Amino acid sequence: IAEGDITGDARPDLVISDANANTVTVLVNNGTGTLASIGGPYPTGSSPYGLALGFVDGDGSRDIVVANEASNTVGVFINDSAGTFGVQRAFPVGAHPVAVALADLNLDGITDLAVANQSDGTVGVLAGAGDGTFGAQTAYATGAGATALALGDFDGDGLRDIAVANNGTITATVLFARCAP
Repeated sequence: IAEGDITGDARPDLVISDANANTVTVLVNNGTGTLASIGGPYPTGSSPYGLALGFVDGDGSRDIVVANEASNTVGVFINDSAGTFGVQRAFPVGAHPVAVALADLNLDGITDLAVANQSDGTVGVLAGAGDGTFGAQTAYATGAGATALALGDFDGDGLRDIAVANNGTITATVLFARCAP
């Protein structure tokens, strides 16, 4: 599940992945404590799990990124600025992606994508092009069973680092950013 303002009305909406139906569903907040499905569900790759919302195509509307675990892809759904989404664009990643996060990781002003690849024991980083597309994955070794990730400045240098939970080794790995601001 992911939370964010999808419709631009300053109210938090929800996106939910359904690994059994291979879909994501957008639930729009009506401001009275209830949510309503809008324009979906949207077909994904096989076994969608982790979700992230962010600005991947530069239009100021939150887009959806989903880890398609059994397809070895991440899917991107572009928001039409009204809270509905087009067909998924799929990008290949490592084996069994289960978690995704969005941020400008290479300091070019464009949103990039990080993905935890569970069976590879890697984190993949895909540089954003600013138009809703991403380049090829660069994989970084973590521990066995990378299952979750978080982005943050863990060493205080002003750069986003990647922390990964490794279920297979019951450890955490921190990948420190190396580029200069």
